[in-house]
Amino acid sequence: MSVEKKKIMSKIVEKEMWDHYSELPNPAWYEYKNKEEMNKIDQEKANDLKRIAVALEKLAKLLTKVIKDNA
Repeated sequence: MSVEKKKIMSKIVEKEMWDHYSELPNPAWYEYKNKEEMNKIDQEKANDLKRIAVALEKLAKLLTKVIKDNA
């Protein structure tokens, strides 16, 4: 799903979860926002893990080269 589409969907969900009579969000809105924040955190963790994996792969190649050069 594109970023633009996600923004539109997010606005629709927020409008539907808002109590227009009291002008306060209903409890589902808070749950939605918490879930949205957790998804961001999970995505950041996944990106960090990818970067670590790439770094470890580069380190393994470098160590292999050093070992071969010194053998």
